[in-house]
Amino acid sequence: MKTKTIFVMMAIAGVVAIASCGKSAQKSEAVKESAPTAKVVYTCPMDTDVVSDHPGKCPKCGMDLVKK
Repeated sequence: MKTKTIFVMMAIAGVVAIASCGKSAQKSEAVKESAPTAKVVYTCPMDTDVVSDHPGKCPKCGMDLVKK
């Protein structure tokens, strides 16, 4: 009798664990979809006050802009 009770309790615990893993995976997917995308900013390594939203050349020194 004790063996059956222990087996049933372990089976229930396993089902609960599997169900909770599925819910956390669904939550993390929802967070990924609703999270705003990070804005990429480019700057000049020499002139840090130069900032752009796209790659290109620094208007002051002509160096390539790099991701910040």
